[in-house]
Amino acid sequence: MQSRPAPKIRRSVQPLPLLILLFPIWLLWLLVGREVRSSSPVQINLTHEQAVVTEPLRLVADGDKVTQLNIQFLLPIDTSLSLSTEVIDAKGDVILHFDKEGWRETGTWYEDGYSGTYDESDDDLAIRLKPLNTTDVRLRFGIDSFQTLAGKPMQANVPVRYWTKNYSTNSGALWMTLGATLILCFFFLNLSYSRERICWRGKFEDPQCDSSKSRMVYDQGLIKLVLKGSFGFVKGFKFRFFDAKNYRIKVVISILDSMGIAIHEVSQNALLCYRKEDGEDPWFELQVSELFFRLKSPKELRFRISLPELVGKDNRLELDTVEVDLRDRVIVPLPVQAQIGRAHV
Repeated sequence: MQSRPAPKIRRSVQPLPLLILLFPIWLLWLLVGREVRSSSPVQINLTHEQAVVTEPLRLVADGDKVTQLNIQFLLPIDTSLSLSTEVIDAKGDVILHFDKEGWRETGTWYEDGYSGTYDESDDDLAIRLKPLNTTDVRLRFGIDSFQTLAGKPMQANVPVRYWTKNYSTNSGALWMTLGATLILCFFFLNLSYSRERICWRGKFEDPQCDSSKSRMVYDQGLIKLVLKGSFGFVKGFKFRFFDAKNYRIKVVISILDSMGIAIHEVSQNALLCYRKEDGEDPWFELQVSELFFRLKSPKELRFRISLPELVGKDNRLELDTVEVDLRDRVIVPLPVQAQIGRAHV
């Protein structure tokens, strides 16, 4: 006759999976502590006839630094502009070219008897650069077209401002990495700490009568008990303004062995809190702290839960339902206060 293999013993307290949180914390530290240096804005005036070349800008090649070039042009009302921008090196060669179609529109809006004015525009752009070598560059601005929104050519000067920002890290990539890392951490920690076995769960009017459903062989380690419930007013009673909104009661949890003998008993303080939702009668919510029990070896047990059936002055509150969630094989990241009975429960 083959003997039954012994159950695999696992530690109930496992803090090591929490180390994975160091990675998103490190990324957050990089985002919060990243260095940002901005240059002072420089303004030039553009004409339709001639391109304008700026003073040299120093682009520094550094492993983790990114330079952002910001450009903004100030348009008259109800006009549009096509701006050509070239980045040229010390030899005058174009190393980067980009265009920007900008506009500014004003007017009056009407809707459902209301009216107002608006001034909307699209007149700026930002380009991020990461040079391979430290070098001095210049910007060459030119106007390809400048006209009113009706299509009439414009000859006025256009003020253009430009400035740079140097970031010690690429914040966009870091934010994406942080988001992906947090999602992975959530699934990893959920997998690490959600291995419980549901032993007894349900909603009961009298959990003491239904306690036979909790009878089974519980594995070695932590057992967790979560209780929720509700109390309502006895027929003929209703809530009055001066009535108490909180009641303290005792919840008794008894643990019985396979012979039905009580080997451990816990008297837990609980709170009944007044609740009122729209369109429903007032009720009291049962609030009880999570309870943990530690088993030193597998054992057949049964849990019995006792609550007072009537509560309050003149016994005006009665028990409606109790929700029970009892699980073994519980894994927690940090030590918890667990009940240990005289019979090694």
